[in-house]
Amino acid sequence: MKWTPTENPNATIVPGKMRSDRQELPEGFTKEDADKAEILEAELLAASRSRTARSAGATNALAAAAPTDCMIYFPAWQYPVCGQIRVKYDSLGGPNSFLLLPTSTNITNPDGVGQRVTFVNGPIYWHPNAGAHPVVNHFMMKWGEHGWEAGWLGYPTTDEIVLQNGRRQEFQSGAAIYWSPLSLGIVGGAVRDKYNALGAETGPLGYPSTDEIWTTKYNGRYNNFLNGTITWSGQTGARVLYGAIRDRWATMGREDGELGYPISDELVAPDGIGHYAAFEENGSIYAHPLFGAWFVPLRILGLWSVFSYEAGRLGYPIAGPEVIGASSTFAGYLRQKFDKGVAIIDPNGKGVALTD
Repeated sequence: MKWTPTENPNATIVPGKMRSDRQELPEGFTKEDADKAEILEAELLAASRSRTARSAGATNALAAAAPTDCMIYFPAWQYPVCGQIRVKYDSLGGPNSFLLLPTSTNITNPDGVGQRVTFVNGPIYWHPNAGAHPVVNHFMMKWGEHGWEAGWLGYPTTDEIVLQNGRRQEFQSGAAIYWSPLSLGIVGGAVRDKYNALGAETGPLGYPSTDEIWTTKYNGRYNNFLNGTITWSGQTGARVLYGAIRDRWATMGREDGELGYPISDELVAPDGIGHYAAFEENGSIYAHPLFGAWFVPLRILGLWSVFSYEAGRLGYPIAGPEVIGASSTFAGYLRQKFDKGVAIIDPNGKGVALTD
């Protein structure tokens, strides 16, 4: 709703009786502004009192006003706030809220449907399918990076939601912006489903540290978090990797490298100490806090499995695979060192030596 204030020709200003005579005005406002605002505010409040209150027993004129009513907020007479945005603003405390005074009246957004009103500390946005919600500070900055309401996030559907050591805000796309003192990022779609299944920000990943990032292979995407990564593609699903395994995979080119996408989450080994993850091409990565994280190619993985993987006579890998040089009897063979032995594979994939 649009409303243009007009001065009441019958209204009079009584010297010494106006609010501007009794209280200090915010910077940028004159006594003339304040007096005009007080008169217009009084007219609107009087009109509101004549309407039926929205709820039984309402005694406050603002509470009795219809959602389409406009209000003036002293001393900002130039900026009436109307409709559901006004209702939200009042519910937050109006000029006494963190938003402070309005700096615009209702503005229709480029989509021709939604509206916004700007305030000293940020705007309130409204859409009939999303409601009215303030978007401020880091959330406004991040939302703006993606085109505000015209971008893929759409309109906000909640105010900021207070979390443990952080906040989040939901948007029409089903994605959310997360903020913590250490991070800021957007999580949506299948990545967010996985994140929620793991406990979201209270789970092992912590808060997102990046937005969703698109990849070329399989048209996939991933999010980095404070403690790991969730990677998704239509062919491989949403998979989570943490610290050392994620970092080793990254040094090998991530999904574009020889391992491709993960096809399992990072899992805890049967000993409860080590971790491992399987990948779509050419092997797995195993990690142990004493030995680091190392790629085990399929050719060696087969031999290692015969000896019960890390629980067997070889133990955990302590280095990556290497091709034996020409000076050795086993030139051209593939070798990998483990904490209890060495696996050697001939060019045909046969395990030909295992030493303790």
